Amino acid sequence: MIMKKRQVNKTVLIQCEGLTEKHYINEIKLSNEFRNITIRPDIGGRTDPLGVIEAAIRGYESNNYDKVYILIDYDKPDEVKKSSGASGELH
Repeated sequence: MIMKKRQVNKTVLIQCEGLTEKHYINEIKLSNEFRNITIRPDIGGRTDPLGVIEAAIRGYESNNYDKVYILIDYDKPDEVKKSSGASGELH
């Protein structure tokens, strides 16, 4: 008898900057490509880049997510640079 591999459902947090991004992620969730992934978009309260990063860290520490992503608009590059250090890159 051949046993089928059981597909494990991954849970992913996508920390968003605002309501528009959350709606965008909810629309993406409707795609069949993500049927084995539970995607949870969240808005952490603060909309500045550092606040979004801190909310993602809190979400990661308090829940059992397989992955955590951060979605930040780059329409305010000075705020993103301040939040990420001198290089302007988020890691």
